[in-house]
Amino acid sequence: GYVLALYISGAGDEFYPYQNVSPNTLRCYEPSEKYKAIYHPQIPLRCITVQFDQEFIDQYLQEISGDLEVNFSDFFKEKGKFYLPNVNRAMQSLYEYLLSMKASRITVEAKIYEIISILASYLKENRLNEENARSINETDLQALDELTHYMDEHYSFNITLQTLSTIACMSESKMKKLFKSVYNMSITEYIQRKRISVAEHMLIQTDLTIAEISRIVGYSNPSRLIEIFKRYYGFTPSKYRE
Repeated sequence: GYVLALYISGAGDEFYPYQNVSPNTLRCYEPSEKYKAIYHPQIPLRCITVQFDQEFIDQYLQEISGDLEVNFSDFFKEKGKFYLPNVNRAMQSLYEYLLSMKASRITVEAKIYEIISILASYLKENRLNEENARSINETDLQALDELTHYMDEHYSFNITLQTLSTIACMSESKMKKLFKSVYNMSITEYIQRKRISVAEHMLIQTDLTIAEISRIVGYSNPSRLIEIFKRYYGFTPSKYRE
């Protein structure tokens, strides 16, 4: 069946395709797919997984809404292209239930059904986004691609929407709307995730202070890095480094 995994803690890299692994990140795997990963041994690896059978999913969706149009195989092929904080929270809650040893079977099943419902809602919304994306002309899609390359190279600078709008040759409102529909996250979210990913590697691989790392990735005030890092990973950079 399909497997949904939430990394509670841990760091490393997965391959086929390549993607970074860090705390509070969601991953999905198709049946019998090729898997290879390198995990950093100094960071404890804690993960919760839920395996879904397509027949079970179809039966549940039929019961609650009569909707069988949701194709979970499409979701699990997306890999790292999604950001679902509601699923993260539900998976984290399920992990805590199981860790406490107080979770009943009913409680666990209810949480799993909740996760399926969230995924189904996401897929329906994403289907609309894909339809909108298909309506975007090739010139605008190329402009968005240029934006991501620019942000990947200049994430440590103060990138303004005005600058990006000039690069994309479109209004700020149009740019933000199209970017969201194609990448399923805001431009600010994209830049933050890039900065935090680089900061996470520096915490592991260098002896730089948090203040130094903060300046390198683009935050003049270390407290801002600490705030955003904790939001994504669940604990502070100093705690992550222990």
